Amino acid sequence: MSQVHQFLPVLDKGDAIGNCAMALRRLFRRQGYFSNIYVWRPGKGLKRECLPYRKHRMVSSPRNAAILHFSIGSPLSDYVKSLPDRKIMIYHNVTPKEYLTGISEQVYYIAKSGRKELASLAGRMELCLCDSEFNRKDLLELGYENVHVVPILMDFSLLDLEPDRRVRETYGDEWRNFLFVGRIAPNKKQEDIIRVFYYYKKFINPRSRLFLVGTARQMPRYLTILKSLVQRLGLRDVIFTGQVTQSELVAFYQAADVFVCMSEHEGFCVPLVEAMYFGVPIVAFDTGAITETLAGAGVLVGEKDHQSIAEMIDLLLIDESLRSRIISVQEERLKYFKNTGQLKARLLGKIKGIMN
Repeated sequence: MSQVHQFLPVLDKGDAIGNCAMALRRLFRRQGYFSNIYVWRPGKGLKRECLPYRKHRMVSSPRNAAILHFSIGSPLSDYVKSLPDRKIMIYHNVTPKEYLTGISEQVYYIAKSGRKELASLAGRMELCLCDSEFNRKDLLELGYENVHVVPILMDFSLLDLEPDRRVRETYGDEWRNFLFVGRIAPNKKQEDIIRVFYYYKKFINPRSRLFLVGTARQMPRYLTILKSLVQRLGLRDVIFTGQVTQSELVAFYQAADVFVCMSEHEGFCVPLVEAMYFGVPIVAFDTGAITETLAGAGVLVGEKDHQSIAEMIDLLLIDESLRSRIISVQEERLKYFKNTGQLKARLLGKIKGIMN
């Protein structure tokens, strides 16, 4: 039987793309395919889940499929291009390099080279799958063909864990908790979340805190900028968690009263769906794929008027009727992503279509 293998630059714990790749591997194996994940660099804690990409040569064949998850530049682009296998791309978008100027030379280069590599792959893929129409348009503008939208496959069992006891006991009080989940990165605009929280805490409710959950491993300079902003504002109770375990992540979602996303560039934004899953009302900046992912759920803001957003969040938190309506709409939107049977069938149908 044909084989279906996936390629991604790195497989990291807690990473949305990595979680998607592992969910797909389970799906392919259940369908009877021999399926592995090949990486450029193994991430921490998941080395047993993947293989170095050069080992793929032993199983390469025109009968097989090679799926490239594309989000950054890497040697995988040239490698997959050279294969006789049926070539498929799952496109997660590339962070615009402009956000990275002066923040990280290495990540700036990876983003810049990533756009060049993306352009070079146009016409070389037999099938392209995108997790949003926003991403699909990006590929069409570069000349890609046979591009389809299939939302990211999520493993919701990862969110059904027992919450971390330490986090639950430390923050299980009557304070109002703001939450954002995502890499510490300039396109995520954590500084805008901090400014919104500043107005809320200083002028509305001093018994409040902000959780910024996510690794700063690639962006230590941006983390320093954020911490300097917190210090200049004289702001307390801003918690930078760093990378967390899955049970810690569950605990932070359960402790949250509102999920605030001011990101300016998202190809999908998995944490929005996670917030829906935990019944946390969402306030998000209207840009990129965020509007599409929410599809009428949550609260979208068109301007970054920090004070007005803080006041709106206060209304959301004290008006139980409003809060319930927002959560109800989010629950309806969540059903689409939880309908994994339909999503799996669509994805498998597209892949089988080019392999038969």
